[in-house]
Amino acid sequence: MLAASSTVNRLSDAPTVQHRFVLTRLMEEFDHPIPNTELSTMNTISDAMNFFSTPVIDHSAYEDLSKLDLPKNLHIQMEPVRFDPETDTFFDGQSAFPGRPTVVSSLKYRRKYRGNSGESRNQRSITEFERQRELEADRERLGWRRIPSEGE
Repeated sequence: MLAASSTVNRLSDAPTVQHRFVLTRLMEEFDHPIPNTELSTMNTISDAMNFFSTPVIDHSAYEDLSKLDLPKNLHIQMEPVRFDPETDTFFDGQSAFPGRPTVVSSLKYRRKYRGNSGESRNQRSITEFERQRELEADRERLGWRRIPSEGE
């Protein structure tokens, strides 16, 4: 392994091919990839040592907050409560957003939470151009300059 006390300071100045792949070997050894944002600033061996000596935190600040000793009137809810029209009894299955689907986009949570389709999921939405074309066809069919659905 190329030590920090070596006479080589820049990674690009390594004497052999084996030494030039120090970062690859470090990533394999520590099972920790280097993001491109860090890689672009990593020029010296000490930069690499600083990166790999930084502890890896695998939880969010939100999770840290939930583990604190909080006042009794403050509670952090880690698991979201999702609306399900089939099981909701408080409002008899009435959604706050009727006709709008609840979409679970995360692959992680797709197995855990169900989305609901809503009425609009099965209907094709039309573009403004298509709507204008339909209005024009209605005007021609009825022989009117403006139809009531257009307003005044």
